[in-house]
Amino acid sequence: MNNRYLQGHSGFSLLEIMVAIVVFAIGMLALSQFQGSLTRASADAAHKTAATHLAEQIIEQRRGFGLMASSASADDPPSYEDIKGSSYNLERGGMTFAVTETVVDLYYNRSINGFSTTDETGGKIYSDIKVLTVNVSWNPGGEGALPPFRIDADNSIGVSEMGSGQVTLSSAIQSTVAKAGAIVLSQKTKLPPLPLRPYTPGANPDVISISLGDSRFKESLTPEPRVITQDELVETTFDVITYSQSESASTFLRREEFRVISCHCELQSPPDLPESGGFRPTIWAADEYEEGALVAKATGISTNSQQSDFCGMCCQDHHDGGSSEFDQPDDPGRALYNPWRPKEDYWASGTFAGDHKHYDRDRKGNLILAESAGDTYFESCRLVRKDGYWRVAQDLRQEAVGVFPFDYLVNSVDVSDYSDYVTTGIASFTESASGDYPQAASQPVMPEPASGLFPAQTTVPTYDGSESQQLRSRAIYIDYMSIDLQEVIACLKSGFTPAFCSKLEGNNIVLDKVSGNNVLELVPFFDVQLTWLTRWNESPANDPIEVTNEALATGNTHSRGVASRGGGAGVANVTSAGHRSNLGLTDTDPIDTRFFSDITEASILVEAVTSDPPPPVYSIEIVGVIASGVSGVQATKVEISASDALCNRTPDGFSCWVSGGSPTLTVSNYKKQNTNMAGCSDTLRTTNQSLTASNPTTTFSLLDVDGNVVDNTIKHIIFLAEDACPAL
Repeated sequence: MNNRYLQGHSGFSLLEIMVAIVVFAIGMLALSQFQGSLTRASADAAHKTAATHLAEQIIEQRRGFGLMASSASADDPPSYEDIKGSSYNLERGGMTFAVTETVVDLYYNRSINGFSTTDETGGKIYSDIKVLTVNVSWNPGGEGALPPFRIDADNSIGVSEMGSGQVTLSSAIQSTVAKAGAIVLSQKTKLPPLPLRPYTPGANPDVISISLGDSRFKESLTPEPRVITQDELVETTFDVITYSQSESASTFLRREEFRVISCHCELQSPPDLPESGGFRPTIWAADEYEEGALVAKATGISTNSQQSDFCGMCCQDHHDGGSSEFDQPDDPGRALYNPWRPKEDYWASGTFAGDHKHYDRDRKGNLILAESAGDTYFESCRLVRKDGYWRVAQDLRQEAVGVFPFDYLVNSVDVSDYSDYVTTGIASFTESASGDYPQAASQPVMPEPASGLFPAQTTVPTYDGSESQQLRSRAIYIDYMSIDLQEVIACLKSGFTPAFCSKLEGNNIVLDKVSGNNVLELVPFFDVQLTWLTRWNESPANDPIEVTNEALATGNTHSRGVASRGGGAGVANVTSAGHRSNLGLTDTDPIDTRFFSDITEASILVEAVTSDPPPPVYSIEIVGVIASGVSGVQATKVEISASDALCNRTPDGFSCWVSGGSPTLTVSNYKKQNTNMAGCSDTLRTTNQSLTASNPTTTFSLLDVDGNVVDNTIKHIIFLAEDACPAL
């Protein structure tokens, strides 16, 4: 072999080999460190992903509740009430995660037109929204940690070296959310395929379920509308619930929330731009309320802060007039707050052309027309909750009213009879309504109940110890039905599907909240108990039957409609009377010249069963009006009492029967803070008066200066004034 060849191709020296080993070792060490960092980063990303998915899954599981109240049965779905703060551990992919759920309950409060953590009404069972915050954390080296992660045969990374961390997600969950709104998840809990919110129907005879057919019902809550009255604040609220009924349970379907208020406002001229104007009325659109457009029309502002927080909205929006691209010329009624007003109730020209006329009161309580910007006036509005916010809707319209004894509507047979009457009457009314029907010469009416359907007479006996009974009054209201709504109803009655009836040419109604063609579900009617809102009177007055008729009080602590034996035997005609529109639910003073023509009433005969002789006959009746010319003092709150006379408090004033002696009438309950108040009359003589701020009273003689009974052919007026009565 050639030595020169071997010399040119000699092997590695020991030094070279050692250097190579060192370089290799350093490279492997770097690679090992890189692999460890990569492993830690990968593990951290995996943990974050798993934690995020876990938090999302928990939120969607909570959002998919099927019940409102917690259930003890393991077979029932989770509930809204079950969404509570908690801490627990869950294992995913061999890793243990610590989960903390924090829940904050929020309530919608009208005073701030937003949400807070307290319920200002004090009456809500459940919050409106739950804000759920889910924190998912991990600590790989904690209890139950995995074994070290091996990089190679000689190297590994302890799980604790992979690091800890956390993920936090928040979401708002509405109490009205449907089960179908939650993401479909793999879970063992049995959940129904459709929304399921149990509902407990109200108890007869205060709450009556009206059958709509197809196992669906509608009823009005609360049993007596909730009333708040303080200074100038008068509000009445009630809900209308639609639910379905199976053999085992009732299921909530829909709720309409109503609020009725009375306000004092200041008139404003129409602005130049719609954005500065007011809204058209919110109207019923088959399966939900539809908000009206903004238009440049006359508006108003609330005059003070002592009335409802919603009076700003009521004063601004409750005006007619203006124009909008969304107006429908063939259906003018949908743009009016009260489509039943006659033409003479509107301004035909001038600054307020198209608006209905508004009125204030002078010092004697007489209505005076608000004619110029800056004039003050009284208003009454109905509000509906639309998408979580209150909106001014078209005025209430009462179409029927009835009076019943205490033991009627207690059993299911009575309820069925009453329900049949209501639904049959609604069907007849709907069939008769067409076009702009409020202005038609012949308007649709609710038919009278068949003879003998409702009790026409009841007794207040003494022989069984029952010397009184709570009479009850109920009324049926039907909202204005637009021409679009009439067309959709006719379409469904013809057997077409909601999907087809939503596509009628030129019709803006879309049916996306109902299934089937149950027409009664689309008719905007509701049956409301008015027992504590109407005025109760008996004729003859006080004897032999006397009925309570106290002034409206917060929380319905006042008594109305309790019939008791006044003295002697005999029969009295007991009447329940009230205003058919918004004022009927706020029991406030007249706000326009049509007040008296819009009073509705129903009556029942009540007999005092006793061996006592009948009471004496009073042949002379004196009637009068009680009015207020003082801001913040409602004449409807005035109480009356009498001596040598039998007197009733009527919706607008009083009626007294006299025969002899020295008959007098005393008025009270018209106080105003820090103000001396007086009761005044131009035709009745004052015999005694207490001018105080705490307890003012005035007594009037029902005899003239010659000692004869005052003129009973006129309507006497008693009005309230500050400090003293104005000079005649």
